[in-house]
Amino acid sequence: PTGSSYVWVELPTLAGTNTYIWALWGNPDVSESPAACMTNGAAWNANYDAVWHLVGTNVAGVGFRCPDSTFKRRHCSSAETTTNALGLAGNSRGFNGTSSYLTASSNFLNNHAQITISEWVNPYTQVQGSRVALCGQNDLVEHGFQTNPMPMAWTPGGGQIYPGVALTYNVWSHVVLVGDGTGMKMY
Repeated sequence: PTGSSYVWVELPTLAGTNTYIWALWGNPDVSESPAACMTNGAAWNANYDAVWHLVGTNVAGVGFRCPDSTFKRRHCSSAETTTNALGLAGNSRGFNGTSSYLTASSNFLNNHAQITISEWVNPYTQVQGSRVALCGQNDLVEHGFQTNPMPMAWTPGGGQIYPGVALTYNVWSHVVLVGDGTGMKMY
């Protein structure tokens, strides 16, 4: 095969001789289930409130369910239609920009003076409406798009920020929102 691969690996220790890390694609003898570190919280310390890789399954009575990779188990789900999409480093979710969404199981941003929200986004079509949220909590802070495809963040009290640089359609971009208790910045 040809092309590039983007791989994230956490190795607390790798020592000795004849020690290898194997990456296997297309091998029918290898399980297609997510690696244990994506579901058991082993890769994330207690300071992470939720990590979603957007790899999930359809669960009867729930709809699409996306597990939280931290030990806190703040799984998200959606009864609305989201689609499988090719991500930057594996699968991702496709949202229609109007009615598809994922909902977390708790108000995970409550009682935090400082937050960081980080995500990879790939705007593939014009946003419908004046503002479309990507991530956040309705009653605290959200970030998403307004004025295609300009990322922004907003709070219920009317505060909002724009990084001043629009994203490019059909190109993956890393967007990070940082709040320190006195203000927000977006990168």
